[in-house]
Amino acid sequence: MLLSKKNNLNSKHTKPGFTLVELMFVMVITGILGYVAVNKFSQWREAAKESSTKTNLRVLEQAITSYELTTNQYPQRLEDLIIKPANLTQAQWKESYLKETSLPVDGWKNEFYYKLNPRGQRPPYILYSWGPNGDGSPDDEHISA
Repeated sequence: MLLSKKNNLNSKHTKPGFTLVELMFVMVITGILGYVAVNKFSQWREAAKESSTKTNLRVLEQAITSYELTTNQYPQRLEDLIIKPANLTQAQWKESYLKETSLPVDGWKNEFYYKLNPRGQRPPYILYSWGPNGDGSPDDEHISA
């Protein structure tokens, strides 16, 4: 009888719940998992921006090629793909070479770099994205199709 009374006293003082150590352990694990998830999401997001940039570069290259085949010259500026240049006749310019009414941009919302090289020089033009750091970034950050 004495033994059962002692057990009843101990059970009255224990409360259900977690200890501080258990809660801290769960918080540390949750923090590590959150860090890994955010890091992985950032990598996926950057890969998606790069993929979008390469797709838009290919669209521009196709439009430039179509422009050259129709007019027998390369555009002076990328805007020439959507707005008829003054030096083209109406017969040479049938319609915009892009479906959109504005030029596509890279995955970081920056304009593409386009430079027409002198006639006969290869490649006939230079087209690329500056990359994630924008205008003036180093050559190793440039993205081309």
